[in-house]
Amino acid sequence: DSAFHTTYWVENWPRTQTSAGFLHQLLFTGGVRRTLSLIYTPKALDAALRDVRRQKSGVLADAAERARRGQVGSEADTIEYQDITARERQLIAGHADVAL
Repeated sequence: DSAFHTTYWVENWPRTQTSAGFLHQLLFTGGVRRTLSLIYTPKALDAALRDVRRQKSGVLADAAERARRGQVGSEADTIEYQDITARERQLIAGHADVAL
């Protein structure tokens, strides 16, 4: 048997919006057959909402601490909070949350 087998684990998926082809260079090398498996584990709604609340309170606590110290918040903090609230709206609308 001349087959060669390797397993890659993507530990950290992109946390910002990216194109679907971000793995293109890894998956589409000429002359080699590859198989990609994505395993999604559904999260319970209450656990997903708890996670959102935890993240939300963390961002708000950090903002309050910065304000107390007289520091200004960054645009990254604003975007992070917007992402969390968008995720919360999606969960409330009935979209499932998954763990990769």
